[in-house]
Amino acid sequence: MNKVPRQSNNRRGDPLEKTIERRVCSYAEREYGMEVRKFVSSNHRCVPDRMFFGDNGLIFFIEFKRKGLKLTIGQGREKSRLEKKGARIYVVDGVDAGKELIDRIVEDHNFRHEVGGWIR
Repeated sequence: MNKVPRQSNNRRGDPLEKTIERRVCSYAEREYGMEVRKFVSSNHRCVPDRMFFGDNGLIFFIEFKRKGLKLTIGQGREKSRLEKKGARIYVVDGVDAGKELIDRIVEDHNFRHEVGGWIR
């Protein structure tokens, strides 16, 4: 019996969240040697998808979404809570946007590190 391929709700042809996540994480690992971890918390729901660890203490989080989708109410609340504690959390809804964000974060971090500390 032949299996019928499952239909996707992706009518616009935009990449799925898991595809965006995989490609952006691979880019960060390959281009910048970052350590990327899935963020799972047994006590808190709605945490960002991934944690990124780079050189010289660079740490940030990314929540991945399909093109045009917004954070849920719980995700927005958790993002605000963590940002109040100083966490850097970004929302990415495309592969190119994610790669550009990684480039910008690393460039900014390296500049701040080279001039002797964080400028706020």
